[in-house]
Amino acid sequence: MISGEDVVAAMKLIILWREMYDFCMSRQGNCDDCPYNTKGICTKVSTEKVMRHSADVFDEFIEAD
Repeated sequence: MISGEDVVAAMKLIILWREMYDFCMSRQGNCDDCPYNTKGICTKVSTEKVMRHSADVFDEFIEAD
């Protein structure tokens, strides 16, 4: 069973992704000194992964009622 804490954690993940996405878009392809780029590999969480995880959590929470 999904708890309210799990739902809040999923919401926070979406909020953090949005901040990272906005930061990346403001850089206009300049990844030098980017905190999400380590050794030439972008470490940000993909949109699909964030949305899929959050959708699963929200769906289970809503179905539990």
